[in-house]
Amino acid sequence: MKVNIEDVTTVKKKVIVNFPKEAVDEELRKELLKIQKTAEIKGFRKGKAPYSIVEKIYMPEAMRRYAERIIKESLQNITTENQLDIATRPIIEKEDFTESGFEYHAIIEVHPKVELNKYKDLTIKKQKVNVTEEMIDNALKELREKNYHVEDIAEGEKSKENSIVTFDVIEYKLDGEYIGKFDNEVVDLTKATIFSDLKNALIGCGVGEIKDVVFTYPEDMEDEKLRGKKAELKIIIKKISKKVYPDDNELAKIMNFENILALKEDIRKKIENKLSGEVEDKFRVELFNRLAQENPFEVPESMVDEMAIKMLEDFMRNLEKAGIDPSNMNLDWKNMFEVNKRSAEHVLKRHYILKALKEKENLEVTEEELDKRISEIIEKSQDKEKASAYLTNPNVRRNIYMDMLENKVVEFLIANNQIEVMEE
Repeated sequence: MKVNIEDVTTVKKKVIVNFPKEAVDEELRKELLKIQKTAEIKGFRKGKAPYSIVEKIYMPEAMRRYAERIIKESLQNITTENQLDIATRPIIEKEDFTESGFEYHAIIEVHPKVELNKYKDLTIKKQKVNVTEEMIDNALKELREKNYHVEDIAEGEKSKENSIVTFDVIEYKLDGEYIGKFDNEVVDLTKATIFSDLKNALIGCGVGEIKDVVFTYPEDMEDEKLRGKKAELKIIIKKISKKVYPDDNELAKIMNFENILALKEDIRKKIENKLSGEVEDKFRVELFNRLAQENPFEVPESMVDEMAIKMLEDFMRNLEKAGIDPSNMNLDWKNMFEVNKRSAEHVLKRHYILKALKEKENLEVTEEELDKRISEIIEKSQDKEKASAYLTNPNVRRNIYMDMLENKVVEFLIANNQIEVMEE
């Protein structure tokens, strides 16, 4: 066996293997003898056909068996002898029986050898967590929007931009074709999703008023049958209501707080916790990106592609769970795949850097630390028995271990680098 290994990249090898004709012929003969023992050929008892006939009929099968076996066995030996740390399943580019024997070409991707030389005394930026009054006001606005009540407007009063209008559709035509009539249609004029032509027609109406409304459905309508079609409606206004929002004190009581100041403080803390998580996630991305820039290395392309595809599959499953058909969405799948590849490359490089720092700085999560963390999670769970059973899963324990390890690595990096807190 003759082996030649070429470096395609730092993590991709091309392996060319040749077997001499004498050895190949002998192995093919052995395969044919195995086949001969069970071969069922017309005119002969099972396993009793002459070798020459078996060879003529079953040589392609013998060649297939030999190639499959010898490629598997030789690749195992080659990777072991050359200390190749395989990352993905080898790809066989070529396999061919020639006059000189048998030859195959394989592409092997290996895990990168990460050498960290620059990971201390760096200046890394981190965004400052800043909760503004505008954020708090917007949160209060959302709470009011969830806790209003509806009152009918006064007699003789007209509808306004913040009204809720109930009407019957006396006649509905689509591109001139009569469709039918509908009762008790309700339109909230405060919603941004209302067609502007319909909204404008419903502003300034009075109860009992009959109006003609004409508008064209937009081209991006979810219902393809309506896209770009002209709608003509004759409607009669049945009821006009308005939203009555709670004032500060009423809202505080609804939300079970003593006063508006206590409610605002609770909102501030919740926003701060949310922003802190987002800032920390962004900081860690920047941190590991910086380490990857300072200590460049490649990651296996097949691993990147596989992870990017899984991200797309997860995205599609989430859409389907939400009752959305991805085929009805105008999505640029190619662009999404490229974006996912960049994310996947970051995730993989982050993993390899964690592993390298763990080994270089002897950073480890002990079994005692892991068990303590799991006990804390169980203690905080409402269903402790269910949580305990879930957390005994080896994959779940592994995920918790990796989170704890990353926290240790990040703490180490923060202690050994200059973190510059920046205003937004």
